[in-house]
Amino acid sequence: MLPVSKATTFLYLVPVMAILIGWLWLQEVPTFLSIVGGTFVILGVVIVNKKMSERKSILDNIEIHS
Repeated sequence: MLPVSKATTFLYLVPVMAILIGWLWLQEVPTFLSIVGGTFVILGVVIVNKKMSERKSILDNIEIHS
């Protein structure tokens, strides 16, 4: 199961997915700002999840050595 803190970061991807689905199913063309904003959102989610996994591995190493 996914931890709550990690699952909530994926909620930021909902608007990006809505734009993608609108483009594929409804042939709506996303604006330049929508694409730029979606890129920032995806990068933010990747960075946050990477930091969380790094923090978890550091905490795991501390518990092992304690």
